[in-house]
Amino acid sequence: MMMTACSITEISTYTRQVSVRAGLYQGGIVENTDMIRVPNLNTAGMNDVDAFTGATHTGMNLGIHVLQNLKYGGIETGADVMTNKQVFSYDDLNNGFTGTREFSLTQCSIPLTYSMELFKKRFPQAHFRMKAGYLAQWNIGAVKEKGILPDYIIHQFSGGALLGFSLDILTLPNGSKTGLFLDFYRGSRIYTDFYNQENFEMPGSAFIRYGISYQIQSKED
Repeated sequence: MMMTACSITEISTYTRQVSVRAGLYQGGIVENTDMIRVPNLNTAGMNDVDAFTGATHTGMNLGIHVLQNLKYGGIETGADVMTNKQVFSYDDLNNGFTGTREFSLTQCSIPLTYSMELFKKRFPQAHFRMKAGYLAQWNIGAVKEKGILPDYIIHQFSGGALLGFSLDILTLPNGSKTGLFLDFYRGSRIYTDFYNQENFEMPGSAFIRYGISYQIQSKED
């Protein structure tokens, strides 16, 4: 697939495309699930203690992106807002923590990626693109708590690697285009508490987002 793509990524004209995107979003805080690393839980040799668990609800994402096509590939950036709800449950009598912590998590993000069009000669109208690069995030969390819970820290800024795909599916009479997109992200830590400590490898941030796009502008340079 990649060998085929590399031979057909040339773009004959330089264009700037602006698109609005909307869809669903799954992810946010990635919590630790390796309870054997938590103090006072590994003394009994149990690594499946249900002392801390997390549940993530599907959220919404909305963004605007600008793609500057180059002779080969293109540079894409923009701004996105994502929001969802995550609930952490604590049931740890050994350490004295029990209850729930609910986050309404809002993430504002700015991507910077390199994009290239795949299979242009075979499917000239599809404009199937793959992009990869970096995503910076600003994290805002509203919290509701119930019970006796450990102290926590929300890291206001995070960042990491982004991989995405997009596909145009319909050209409208006015020349604008609609399509689909799919993004994968894995980044740095957002949340720290007793069960998600700085020296634990698993905690971080991640998401999958997908939806529809509407290209509102295409400008010749």
